Amino acid sequence: KWWTGKNQTFAAQSLIHEISMNNLLEKVRNRISKKIGTDFLQISTPRIITSKITNRSILIMSEFSEGELLRGSNTIKQLRDYYLSLSYLKILTQNLTKAEKRSIPKRKVSDYLFLYPALLSVAMLRQPKYIFTFLRGVPFVLSAVAKIRKQSLALVHRDLHTQNILASDKETTIIDLQRVVLTYPLYELVTTLAVEWENKEFRESILNSVSLKSQNVFRGLMIHFATHALTADNLPERYLTRYKKMLKFAVNDFLTYYKKKL
Repeated sequence: KWWTGKNQTFAAQSLIHEISMNNLLEKVRNRISKKIGTDFLQISTPRIITSKITNRSILIMSEFSEGELLRGSNTIKQLRDYYLSLSYLKILTQNLTKAEKRSIPKRKVSDYLFLYPALLSVAMLRQPKYIFTFLRGVPFVLSAVAKIRKQSLALVHRDLHTQNILASDKETTIIDLQRVVLTYPLYELVTTLAVEWENKEFRESILNSVSLKSQNVFRGLMIHFATHALTADNLPERYLTRYKKMLKFAVNDFLTYYKKKL
């Protein structure tokens, strides 16, 4: 990856963060490689060969990762490699040192709570037809935030889906680590769901993986994410459609879906 411009921009800072996270996760993996299961030995993140950061440019050279985007595989392989990737990140989380945890940005309850009023206002301005849907979602978001604060933080990619996983017969590689933070694990499922919404089998697999105990928190996080996503200006129509469907499902159809599964 090669980027030019001012390093103070969001894009530049994201790439700098990606370098940091690639190096950190590789370090953790090397440290625990002898004690992780065979399935996880085939999973990795790209090893950075070299990187250079100047005032006006950023260069990242990574080793070649074998495979094609998981999006092109059948649904069974997509789900298998996706859930293996989730488990791999969980193992890395469990083996982070205290110093390593301190070096990773965190997204806690306060971040979700304090940001939400501004997101809600902008989203209603951008999508006035959905004002009542947004407002109906507020109690679910607040309830989720109140309950989630007791959960432990974990490594969350925040953009883990079939276009950010490379897969071959020999290896699986998780790519694009610009958004990695320590936050609540359920948020990973929410961000994946937003991208894979139109893939019915994938969508239902994620929805069905959420335990009964976690469903209300999951619902609130879905609404929070969709609200945030719909604050963006000039989004392609296909993205708008997905986020609107996700919002309406979480607000209007969530309980009905899970009652049918009982």
